[in-house]
Amino acid sequence: MSHRPVRTCVACGQRKEKGELLRITYREGELLWDERMRLGGRGVYLCPRRECIELLRKRRTRDHFLRSLRRSVSPEDVEALVEGLLARQDEWGRSA
Repeated sequence: MSHRPVRTCVACGQRKEKGELLRITYREGELLWDERMRLGGRGVYLCPRRECIELLRKRRTRDHFLRSLRRSVSPEDVEALVEGLLARQDEWGRSA
């Protein structure tokens, strides 16, 4: 039996295999979806469900997200990330 890394969604707290989650990282002053999960730096994991992505708009979840990322990022930058992820959701075929 092989070991599969498990990560926790910063929005809902569910533990899932790493490959089932979106990895968000901060690189060169920008929040990025690390599609291939290969970018360096600290990453934060998020379920690809619409509900979890939209939870980042709530202050408490957004604050937890930023603490986990260990970065100061404006609410506008988090909102831009949310909008970008929601726009790409249909491409993933994982809409909730």
